[in-house]
Amino acid sequence: MSHRVNIGLVGLSGYANEIRKLLLSEGNHAEGRTRLAAVFAPDPELHAETIDDLRAQGVSLTSSFDELLDADIEALWLPVPIDLHRPMTERALAAGNAVMLEKPVAGCIDDHDAIARAADAAGLPVAVGFQDIYRPSTLALKRRLLAGEFGTPESAVVWGLWPRDDAYYARSTWAGRLRRDDTWVLDSPIANAMAHYVNLALFLLGPSDCDAAPIASLSGETLRGRPTIENADTFSVRVHTRGQGSADLVVLLTHATAGFQHPSVSIRTDRGVIDVAFDGVTTFTPTGGAAEPLFDEQPHRPHMARRFARLVRGEEDRDIALATLASSRPHSVLICAIAESLPITPIDAHQAEPGGAFVIPSLDAAIERAAREHKTLGELGDTGLAVQAASSKDLAGYAHFAGPHA
Repeated sequence: MSHRVNIGLVGLSGYANEIRKLLLSEGNHAEGRTRLAAVFAPDPELHAETIDDLRAQGVSLTSSFDELLDADIEALWLPVPIDLHRPMTERALAAGNAVMLEKPVAGCIDDHDAIARAADAAGLPVAVGFQDIYRPSTLALKRRLLAGEFGTPESAVVWGLWPRDDAYYARSTWAGRLRRDDTWVLDSPIANAMAHYVNLALFLLGPSDCDAAPIASLSGETLRGRPTIENADTFSVRVHTRGQGSADLVVLLTHATAGFQHPSVSIRTDRGVIDVAFDGVTTFTPTGGAAEPLFDEQPHRPHMARRFARLVRGEEDRDIALATLASSRPHSVLICAIAESLPITPIDAHQAEPGGAFVIPSLDAAIERAAREHKTLGELGDTGLAVQAASSKDLAGYAHFAGPHA
């Protein structure tokens, strides 16, 4: 087991529990390269049985974050609330630990860039938990795109319908919020719940193996159906990129929906359409032809853990991509630029059942149509939705979030 990277984990609730299971599984897997060595659970009273099991497997349980940093670990995995990303990462790096930081990197670009400066100062790596980046098919597809096998990208769309109920927004004090205390979180479908797929599209449109597509400007509409939250719950945005050419990315994501549709990525080229499904299944449909399978469903989390371990060890990996602070930066720019540039339009919505999702009437059909046509809701023109569109400023050199649109 000495060749495995000793990982410290913060938390046992929510997504942290999934990472706990991943690291325990990897620790027992012949191809695994990590070992769950220590855990800090801020709420141990909720996890007595899990803690007993961890102790039985030789995992150290610490009573504070400081104690975790002093444990026998080489790296820290941080599936923690957004407002804790910067302070915990900075402290972990200062203590000599590499970091796997969950998405989004931070609630604003200022904090994202501060984390990058801390990583540079410490000379230690920080990876980001955009898990779809770590599928073997992601880098393979991107290389084929860059080689021109499918033609030149002309446009792309990410769309998804994920209804979210009262319990979802009650699970934390930052859900749907712009800030928690004095820290920006900008929590929303595009920043958090469905962020993986937006980041994946930006990465696939990027100009090299390692880079995501920089964002030049954007336009579109943001809506809020749920009246009890601060941020938007529906996003209809056209993103002008500077990646492989100047392909636009249309993002259509909502929690204010009656229907359910997993997010997906579709890239239209001058030769056909590439579709990447939620589970990683990928096809190419040449213009006038039938869909051709490219990749079957592939796991991502084991590859994410193993790629992180190689990063900590300073080893190269030619087959698995890496979500870095640099490649994740366009996503952070997008979060901030949308909040800063596009006004949120409150819109009438209703709960079909007590405690359920707030539903914006006619939204599902409008998003499905917009996705097919690679348009925003405002560009459709006849949806019956009262949308308010605006365009952002030039985003070249964007490095400071000035606050939400007034």
